[in-house]
Amino acid sequence: MRFTVFVSHSMKRGDKNFIKSIKDQGLLAGCSLYFAEDDHQPGVRLDSKIENAIRSSDAFLALVTKHGALSAYVQQEIGFARACDKPRFLVVEKGVSAEGFELGAEHVEFDRKNPQRAFAIIGSRLARLKADNDLTTLLLVVLLILGAFILLCCSKSR
Repeated sequence: MRFTVFVSHSMKRGDKNFIKSIKDQGLLAGCSLYFAEDDHQPGVRLDSKIENAIRSSDAFLALVTKHGALSAYVQQEIGFARACDKPRFLVVEKGVSAEGFELGAEHVEFDRKNPQRAFAIIGSRLARLKADNDLTTLLLVVLLILGAFILLCCSKSR
């Protein structure tokens, strides 16, 4: 089953290059990463596109760089993910203060020159979340099949 992670980040020049390296290196293998800039929907309002993508995602990841910490969009996306009760993961650049909606939330610090350690921690947590999600889905399917079987048996006995 596909496990989608919405990735919130700044669109400033230095961050765009960093985001490209995350995509190219596949630092969160096993997850389908959603980047709004890659989801072209001409004619759709940007706020609606973002809200729908966050709602339909399984988890939310905010990359809080020096530019991301100052981005109203990143803060709004974090707030919306929180309102949707999505599992949220903050990856905060070394030397940057995590503030706003997630003030006081545990986060993973990353070094832009060597982000692998931080993404290994996040990847591990997302893998556990995905496994839990898969198990829940499997249990729901089994319950639906069992319920259908019981209904079928009850209707045949009448």
